[in-house]
Amino acid sequence: MSEKQKTAQQQFSEAVAMAKQALQKESERQKFEKLAKKLKKASAYGAAISYYYKQIRTGESIN
Repeated sequence: MSEKQKTAQQQFSEAVAMAKQALQKESERQKFEKLAKKLKKASAYGAAISYYYKQIRTGESIN
């Protein structure tokens, strides 16, 4: 596995961990349920992972 792939895998793992933690709070879950509809994601979990992964990789957030 290349260094770039390892970095991406680590970043994705971080995003998954952040998403799981955030979705434990009802207010965050509602936020990501709305974002899921906007992004046409199947779930709040998928939207949260997308949100945190983009934030980790680019420093930007999805709104």
